[in-house]
Amino acid sequence: MKVTLDVGEMEACRALDAIVAEKIHGWTDISISPTPYHPSRARDTGGVLVDLPYYSTRIADAWYVAERVAHFPFAGYGARLVITLFDSGCVHAWFCMRDSDDVLFKGVAETAPLAICRAALKASERELERTS
Repeated sequence: MKVTLDVGEMEACRALDAIVAEKIHGWTDISISPTPYHPSRARDTGGVLVDLPYYSTRIADAWYVAERVAHFPFAGYGARLVITLFDSGCVHAWFCMRDSDDVLFKGVAETAPLAICRAALKASERELERTS
């Protein structure tokens, strides 16, 4: 059974951070701490146990997501990240990638980190289609 996530509806939380770590960075052995007093952990692609970044709430951590997606093989000429802040307080983040098709992945949220995560997860679905 194939399970699909509606990433456009996911809120910023540690569970979303774990999904980003797995789908975007390829990390494994992810554990989410039930308290803020103990770090959530994951094993990176080198096998090193590291603290799980706050991708969906901290712009510095979300920027690593943007950089990773820009290097997906299907990105062709690379990717462009466009973040627009509207008067309503809503943020739109677009990852624009060009290959044989013109591809646009859009994440919409109230914060830039969450919008980046949403757009990146949509892009990762395309990456999985291309490599499968």
